Formats: sequence, C-alpha cells, structure tokens
Amino acid sequence: MTKIHKRKVNVFGRKIPVLLIAAIIVVGLATAALIPYFGQITGKATVSQGLEVDNHTYQDSVVESWNGNSFTSLEERTYVTMHELENYANVSASVYLNDNCGTGLSGNDCNGVNVTYYVPAKDSIIETANRLVLLQNESGSWDWDVTGDTGPTSTFYLNIAGVTAQGLLTAYSMTGDSTYLDAAEKTGSYLINTINVADTSQRQNAYNVVFLYRLASITGNSSYSDKANEVMQNTISQANYWASHNGAHCTASGCTAQQLFDALEEYRGGDVGITLWDMAPFVSAAESYGNLTWANNMKAAIELGYSTLDSSSDYYALGLSGVVSATGNTSATQELIANQSSDGSWGGWIQDTAYAVMALKSVGELAPALNGQAWLASKDVSGVFKDDGAEYAEVDSEAIQAIPYEEVVNPLLVEAHTFVPFVISTHFQRLLVPDTYTITTEVTA
Repeated sequence: MTKIHKRKVNVFGRKIPVLLIAAIIVVGLATAALIPYFGQITGKATVSQGLEVDNHTYQDSVVESWNGNSFTSLEERTYVTMHELENYANVSASVYLNDNCGTGLSGNDCNGVNVTYYVPAKDSIIETANRLVLLQNESGSWDWDVTGDTGPTSTFYLNIAGVTAQGLLTAYSMTGDSTYLDAAEKTGSYLINTINVADTSQRQNAYNVVFLYRLASITGNSSYSDKANEVMQNTISQANYWASHNGAHCTASGCTAQQLFDALEEYRGGDVGITLWDMAPFVSAAESYGNLTWANNMKAAIELGYSTLDSSSDYYALGLSGVVSATGNTSATQELIANQSSDGSWGGWIQDTAYAVMALKSVGELAPALNGQAWLASKDVSGVFKDDGAEYAEVDSEAIQAIPYEEVVNPLLVEAHTFVPFVISTHFQRLLVPDTYTITTEVTA
C-alpha cells in the first residue's frame, strides 16, 4: 500500500503531494479564525395607515345598515349615511370617492341607482364666520339687520348674542382657528357682564344659556357655566321678569315649565309656533343645569303646545323644529318632513330651513336634512345668507350652525392631521329591476 505522505495529486498539470495540500488548508482555516467580526447594519421601519375611514384600517370593511332596505319596485328610496375620513399624516391626502354597484342578476347594470357624496361647505362656513367676526360690536354682540354693513354698528342686542355666537363655535370646531373662539369668548364675557338676574325688568332667553354651557365645555372656563346656572336658577326658583310681565304667570318663587310656556306665549301674542321655538332650548338648558324634572316638565309643556299648533302660523316650521329638537316627537317629525319644499328648503326661508335641518339631524332623519343643507349651501353669497332680501347676523349664524353641505368633486383634499365628515346619499329610483343591489364605496388616494 502506498503511504499517504508519498501520494500526489495532479493540480493544473503538476504533481503536488497530498500532505502539502492538507497543510495549506489547515493554515488557511487558522488564518480565517483570526479575522475579527465587525457586526452588521440593519434598517427597520414601521408604516402605519395614514388615512382611515370611520376609524377602520384598510383591512376592514365598513358595512352600512339601512333601515327599511327591503321595498318594491314601485317605491322610491333614498338612504343617507354619515362617515368620516381622518388623516393622521404630516401631509395632505387627495382622496377619491367612487361607487360600485353589484347585482344578483346577470345583465342588470344598476340603472336607476345613483350615489352622491357630500361634504361640509367649508369655504362657505369660513366666509360666514369671518363676516360674523367683522360685524361683531366691541361689546361682543351684534346689530340685528346688517344688510350691506361693512363693519359693526353702535347698535347691539342682548337677546341675539348667544345664538349668533354659536356660529363662531361651529366654525371653530370645524377649523380649529382660534380667531372664532376668541370672538365667541368676547360674547361670553359680554353675557357675563350684561346679564343681571336681580334686574326683573331684564328678560332672559335660553339661547344665551345654551351658548354659555357650550362655551364652558369647549374652553373649560367655568365662569360661563356659572352664569348659565345663575340664569336657570333664577328662571326656575326666583323672582324674575315673568312674575311681573305678560300676565305675571310666574311667581316670586320662579316659574314652573308650564307657567314659563304660558308667559312666553302671551309675550309672543298668542302665536304657538314661535313660542315652541322659544321654549325648545330650555330643555337642554335645564338638563345642563341638572334639573331633569323641570326639563321633562318643559317637554310636556311643549308637547301640549304642539297639540294646538296651527299650520297657518307664520312660524309653523320653526314651531315644528322646536318640538322635534326638544322632544323627538314622531308625529311632529313626519309633519316637518312633509312640510319641506321640493327644492329642499322650508318655504324658501334660511332661518326656517336651518332649524328644520338641525332638528331632523337630531332624530336621525338625514335624507331630508341633507336636502336642506344642500339648499342652504346654494344660498350663500360670499358668506351672506339673505332672508327676503335682507341680511341678519343671527340668521347668518343659524345657517352655518346647520352646516351647509355641497357635492364632492374628486379628488377630495384631506389636510394633514384633520378629519373630514362626508355623507353618502344612495338613491333608488322607481321601477328598478327587481333584484338585490349591493352598493360599495371605494376610498382611494
């Protein structure tokens, strides 16, 4: 047998001993073991979803539930649902909303099914809020008729201060612009300094009170809610204006809900419609004050007043809106919807339409409310809403409190770190092909 140290192998035509090759390998391995390890560089990134629909991630499907979603081909239906887009990113997003319709029958092309998207008319709201700031008197309130005015006048009123400033809070909640909150706080200071419950010649209204409660909630400043509590305490349990005016229905111990209703009705010349509108915010005011018994008694007084409401009243729509917003009365709700004009308004009046929209939204009747909101948006002229050719600061505010909506034009801009509410209106025409229709909205960027 040949010994291993004598064996050779052929490498590139030359005979090399096996032991020499083994020695070279061993030396190489030893040398490699001496090279130090310098580590590695690893990059890692976590990507989160920048834009969400209704607080859902892209893996989730948002399934809508429509009430009464089974009907015959002889009927016409519109379903309106509220949604929101929220942008968590540091950059704006251009979003596209597009619908797809699927059916169970082959060849059914969904003809007669129409989907429309709406968003708040933000430019309109901002323009109107800017005008309210412009017209605000140094005191913190406004003149009533501001037609053609380019700045504040020396005339201002206590009774319209709170309801007008509510529009500023609406603009602030939508934009985050502190200009509007500062102007609203100016009104709050005016109300604190002007309202004097010890003066029984001064007539208080609930619209100022609910504004003060809302302002306190937004700012965290309890001085506003303290003044609101003072007014409610005076109304319910102390001598006030109504104990010595308009029939003296109340007493030195304050007003029951029914006594206050009767006093306001007499003050309003017996018109139940506008009295119902006057009384409606007293319900939420009493709830914020913490007297739920009195609030429920006011609901009962409003229900009783509604039973005598005559459609011939000039304030019929306002009265119905007051009933719906205060009590949610089903009959009044259907009556209010039936009273809507074909153009989406209530009688072509800005104020009536604004309150009808707010009332219907409060009870979930979004379809007629949306028609009213779209009509309001169409009536804005550079931040001015005119009723019968005249502009009133209060009515400007009420129009934007109802939040006018306009149709979406793709792409929809969602700015960084903001949310945008939007509405899907799905309309089914009469005489559709009997089938099951599945409507899907795709949100893409």
